[in-house]
Amino acid sequence: MFLLRTNINPNQNIQSGLKRVYGLNNALILQLCRELGLNTALKFKDVKKSQLGLITKWVDEKNVLIKDDLQKFVLDNKKQLIGIKTYRGSRHKEGLPTRGQRTHTNARTQRKLTSFKSKKKNIQKT
Repeated sequence: MFLLRTNINPNQNIQSGLKRVYGLNNALILQLCRELGLNTALKFKDVKKSQLGLITKWVDEKNVLIKDDLQKFVLDNKKQLIGIKTYRGSRHKEGLPTRGQRTHTNARTQRKLTSFKSKKKNIQKT
């Protein structure tokens, strides 16, 4: 089943299925179900097409950013921080933790991801 630009398994219940949509969290899903009168334990295969339409309409009315729009918004914010040369922007640029975490003994995951990205870029350039 394809809903909100995401492929969702029809055997999942509404809450776990909507979690697969990038940008929807538990609080938003519970608010959506409460306002539309949906049971969160209901399976997607049992949901009517009119209710699916109400879900997409609710997301549009509330101006909830999902999928590509949200990813673009986050990327633009990072580029803006880098552009105005803030401390957080420099941390993003170097691929280090931005929220004050310790880097001497921790943050290995962040550093590994950064080195992987830089290696990948070097491979593509050659």
